[in-house]
Amino acid sequence: MYAYSRDLRDRVLDALERGERPTDIARRYEVSRVWVY
Repeated sequence: MYAYSRDLRDRVLDALERGERPTDIARRYEVSRVWVY
């Protein structure tokens, strides 16, 4: 198992702050929805 990059984590947090749905974010970045939370 590999760690996710800092860049990916920052992009996910930015998307959440913009009000995007976690499900949509997870699909876009190919991560689990649980990881987005």
